[in-house]
Amino acid sequence: MARFISRRWLIGLAGLGAFIAGTTATAATDGTLGLTSTGTTDISIIKGDTAQITGLVDMVMAPWTNGDPAPVDTSPACVYTSTGAYQVTPTSANGAGLQFRMADGLNFLVYDVSWNDGTGNSNLDNGQVLTGQAGSTVVGCGGGTNATVQVNVTVGNIASAPVGNYADTLTLLIAPE
Repeated sequence: MARFISRRWLIGLAGLGAFIAGTTATAATDGTLGLTSTGTTDISIIKGDTAQITGLVDMVMAPWTNGDPAPVDTSPACVYTSTGAYQVTPTSANGAGLQFRMADGLNFLVYDVSWNDGTGNSNLDNGQVLTGQAGSTVVGCGGGTNATVQVNVTVGNIASAPVGNYADTLTLLIAPE
């Protein structure tokens, strides 16, 4: 004898499935078409001072040979904080102590980093906090930028480095003050 599942039973199973799926959802979900439908949405808020850095671009320096000037490159940035003031902490993926370093797999090339929040350049040390910076209180800086990070390799450092393709990832941590 064949068993038939009632319409009420199917609706109950659909509702249970939607409930189970909704309790583990990590994003909004739409309900299914039926006599009833259940959708979910996650709700979140950040309480406290906030910060965001945007607009950075990769810095790819031109190939260097003896006799060339010191390699320098810059990246613009937009720094937003809800307070208007911030601190920046730079970290080199290949850094050692206070030094920023690029690596080619075997060798290292030391470089310098400076930060300008629009009031002047400040030399940075790897892993050290620079406080008292002025940021924008407008998310996205109104479509512009308000800071610059500059990377400089001295002629002495690059001239003494073995031939290679050097690279690093510079992380800039922004925190409201």
